Amino acid sequence: MANESQNSISTSDIVAALRQHGCDPQSDGDGYRAKCPCHDGKSNNSLAISADGKMYCHSCAANTGDVLKAIRLADDRPRQSRKPKVTIDGKPVTLNADEQSVIDGVTWSVFQKLGTEQWPSDRVRRYHDANGQHLATVLLWKFENGDKETRQIRRHEGGWISKGMVSPRPLYHLPDVMAASDIVICEGERSADALHDIGIMVMTPTQGAKSPKKSDWSVLDGKAVTISVYIDNAGREFGKVVFDLIRDIAVDVRVVELKDDWPELPEKGDAADWVEQFADVNSGELRKRFDALPDHREDIDAIVVKEKPRRQIDTSGLPKIELTLNEKRLMIE
Repeated sequence: MANESQNSISTSDIVAALRQHGCDPQSDGDGYRAKCPCHDGKSNNSLAISADGKMYCHSCAANTGDVLKAIRLADDRPRQSRKPKVTIDGKPVTLNADEQSVIDGVTWSVFQKLGTEQWPSDRVRRYHDANGQHLATVLLWKFENGDKETRQIRRHEGGWISKGMVSPRPLYHLPDVMAASDIVICEGERSADALHDIGIMVMTPTQGAKSPKKSDWSVLDGKAVTISVYIDNAGREFGKVVFDLIRDIAVDVRVVELKDDWPELPEKGDAADWVEQFADVNSGELRKRFDALPDHREDIDAIVVKEKPRRQIDTSGLPKIELTLNEKRLMIE
């Protein structure tokens, strides 16, 4: 809770007050879900309430203090502990003082949605600008059923917010490769870390193959680049997209596939699998083997990446509305 007066309010008191305000709280795991009293949204489960009475709205970002005020369990006096808000894309977003504070909030949000006991993220990846300033962090949770949850947080003027990076996004490992003349690009932070650990200057775009066009590739101006691709169709299409993005920026581009060094590499295997497979090999020897991989530039350049078709809405069952000339004139005016 934000202060001592709020700490004295029990979860049952909160639920009762929400019910009185027509927010229809319903049990959800150890906590509750309800309609948020802080905005006019129609969703009846946007507000998450934990077992200890903490609250967060996934629609308007209202926090515990905001909700308590809305349901009249807290007064209007300003409190030093209440986090400020900033407006991003027309919506209020909580501004946290530091990275750890927003990580704690995101972690709570992830597990409140799942209704399970929370644990720290399995992977934490930090992105920096060319001068080494920490700009953003990517958090990843992996679950026993194979599902994954990824969240991005970023620096904002005066603190940190739970929002994805803005375009053009920085490339991963950017400060380490700025002074290098030869760079490797791979797909995904896991692979980038594995190659980085054996002394290869490597970077990857945020979210791997999902959004390379949102990254800032201008930093590769004048550099020689090697693109390491997965050996499945999606991996090769990633290589093609990146190749087209940097072909007029880098002085030289080559494309390699690690299966040429390890024929048993699984179809969706990556550089991290390759490094793990040869963990007993000296890092210097692995770098030589990587440098000796044959160039598949022509094969990748020949790939035609098909744009994903836009979702078509079936309107065949909807009634047709015909407007008279007067009605059309009113709409234009």
